Amino acid sequence: MTRRVAIFGASGHVGGTLVERLLSRGAYDVRPIINTSGNAWRLARRGIRLWQANLARREQIREAVAGCEIVVNCSFPPAELMEPTIKNLTDECLAAGVKRFIHLSSIAVYGEFPSPAAEYESATERAKKPTYGYYKLRQDAIVEKAARSGLPSVVLCPPNITGLNSRYVFDIIDALRRGTLPLVGDGSAPCVLVDVVNLAAAIELAFERGPVDGRRMFVNDDDRTNWRDVIDALLPIVPDAPPIESIGEEQARRFVASQREGHSIAQAARRIAGLAELKRIVKQTPTLLRWARRCKTWSKYGPKPIQRALGGGTRGTLGTPPAPSLSRLVGHQLRGVRHRCDLARRELGYRPEVTFADSMATFRRWYEAYCGFGGDEWRLLSELYRRANSGG
Repeated sequence: MTRRVAIFGASGHVGGTLVERLLSRGAYDVRPIINTSGNAWRLARRGIRLWQANLARREQIREAVAGCEIVVNCSFPPAELMEPTIKNLTDECLAAGVKRFIHLSSIAVYGEFPSPAAEYESATERAKKPTYGYYKLRQDAIVEKAARSGLPSVVLCPPNITGLNSRYVFDIIDALRRGTLPLVGDGSAPCVLVDVVNLAAAIELAFERGPVDGRRMFVNDDDRTNWRDVIDALLPIVPDAPPIESIGEEQARRFVASQREGHSIAQAARRIAGLAELKRIVKQTPTLLRWARRCKTWSKYGPKPIQRALGGGTRGTLGTPPAPSLSRLVGHQLRGVRHRCDLARRELGYRPEVTFADSMATFRRWYEAYCGFGGDEWRLLSELYRRANSGG
């Protein structure tokens, strides 16, 4: 009998890759669950049915998981919805008698600067409110509680995800091109990554194997990759990048701390401006629309974080996210921990299908084709990009 698998967040990077992997197997009845159709082109072109479910609506979840033996959670809701949505999902999976629930956690639960003990999953979590890691930690606690209540739950804990169309790799490329990605020291700090193919493979393995008590298992490329390796692998497709600078660890920590303070207001403003329901209400209410326009005008003269968050100034629109944050990438160089995949190897039989070197080589080939790198228009596009980001 074909096993029915529901994948929430199917239009995302991981979810889309997993759907395509399972379809190619031909051994599963795949039910892709999306929130909106905005990013679903990758799946829609395959001519398969796309199920739509808002994780805030229990009746929609109930319909989506009905008859499914396996449910995979690749969803990425806003921070303020992460706890209630995972509670809704686990409750409905438990009620539906789902045989196996697979949830994606994150190494961010171990904090911005994890302890050396975070080499293993048993380390103390150090994520602070209101970071992404904190909300993922809260999600993990809900999944673990559901596991104790009878929902067999496998929790995979990946680092930053690479592979085709990786937003994280694009952030690094953009920072290199802008000249805003210095190396901390000589670049020998660990850079723990997972190719999306490897993560999808681990998820598929979890259909059959792995602890079902909600314990985390690290899943990564299991290579001894450092930041110098990453930059060297990407520089061939960023020939216009300025020279890469080096900064000391203490300087990097001070910079990250200063950026964290400046971004707290911006993050809050972005969350508010990005809420779809709020945008709809504002557009339908003339008074609120006038105030929104006044706020946007005021933001041109306000603090820089507010300008970036609200899209003030001569460029940008309400809710437009700012450029990739330097502090985020510098901060990742300060983590200093290699997370071991021993548990996943033992419990899942996990073996990375793609090495770091192969992952980067495949990305470069895809980038060259997708972005027209090296073509006749590349020089013009590079110049336009430089002018757009320099204000020229």
